[in-house]
Amino acid sequence: MDDPHFERMARGYRFAWPDVVLQVSRIREEKGQHRARVTVLEGGADGAAIDTHTFTIDSSVSRSSFAKSLHDKQNSIPWRDYIDAACIRTLLEEERGEPFVLVTGAPRDLTTSYLVRPLLVRNALNMVFGDGESGKSIVAQALAYLLHHGGRQLGFDFEPCNVLYLDYETEQENFEKRIAGLAEGFGLGEVANIHYRRCLQPLADDIEDIRQMVLDFRIELVIVDSYGMAVGGDAIGLTEQRALFAALRSLGVTVLGVHHEPVIVQRERGAKPTPYGGRYWFNEHRWIWWVKASDPDDSGSRTISLHHTKANVGPRWRRPIGLILTWKDDVPTLTRDDNRIADSPELTEKMNLKDRIAVQLRRGKLSVKTIAENLDAKPDSVEKSLKRNRTLFVRTGDEWGLLG
Repeated sequence: MDDPHFERMARGYRFAWPDVVLQVSRIREEKGQHRARVTVLEGGADGAAIDTHTFTIDSSVSRSSFAKSLHDKQNSIPWRDYIDAACIRTLLEEERGEPFVLVTGAPRDLTTSYLVRPLLVRNALNMVFGDGESGKSIVAQALAYLLHHGGRQLGFDFEPCNVLYLDYETEQENFEKRIAGLAEGFGLGEVANIHYRRCLQPLADDIEDIRQMVLDFRIELVIVDSYGMAVGGDAIGLTEQRALFAALRSLGVTVLGVHHEPVIVQRERGAKPTPYGGRYWFNEHRWIWWVKASDPDDSGSRTISLHHTKANVGPRWRRPIGLILTWKDDVPTLTRDDNRIADSPELTEKMNLKDRIAVQLRRGKLSVKTIAENLDAKPDSVEKSLKRNRTLFVRTGDEWGLLG
């Protein structure tokens, strides 16, 4: 038997003989055994499907059984030889894993690379999380649209790129309406070309198709909205979480996950907000923003605050970001005004003292006494926080302001 032409695919491996092509995909290791789907095609560029079967490819008995069923359909092909060759090579490739490489530490650009500075770090797991109606989904959708468009918006520089939006919560029609509304609201006069998929099964079970889409459409950002459905099973379970993160890392592109926080958040003032499901969600991501929205004002506008709670691949953004969401005739408009956070007590009450001081100083320098009165805090505590964070605050005479 001649050796087949071997090819790695996004969703597995391809083995081509002149008369038959075998594709091995959806490979899963379970209790030391490997299950996979083996699809059999006629030889040639556009070979028709002959059969497909999912079985334990480690098992000689399973391979023999599948080969026999194929032989019953067409007895002129050495099916057992082909099936064995494809399955054994697949097992060897799976055991090999990623290659070892030599890291030299040679001089290179050490600056952090962003898709949107400081919101999205390139080629890393990013997350936005918050409670219901916090505005996290519309922020993710706005990022998808603006990254398609590129340029400077909301005070940020957007690197144009292809985006894939994996939607576990709504329908295509709703998503299209939201993107159309954002396009009108930003007034850029350009139709978006955002790749979209309505998702029903856990992401880890769907990763082969997603990986193929990433390759076919040269995707640079994958947005998962939201993790609660994408993880499958229990979001607290480590098995489900690890499967999700391994699948996302296999894409090799920037990922933005939209996630929730616990339904009942019993946090003392200044306590660190955390995503739902335990510390593993926090630990696995390199870049995390906590999102919170104010109640609507008299005009119906809401202030959305973004707080940078984790930075593993670059400096943390020290000051909360404020976005103003306004609806008019079902058209959403997002604008930037960091100072508006200070006007919303519900946005500042859960901040730690340092961040609350930073919000106060956005509009100008203040004395320790004035800051303490505005925040209903002890002057000693305010002064200690100011002196402890010299990279954020600067003193001029009896007043303090923001550095830079």
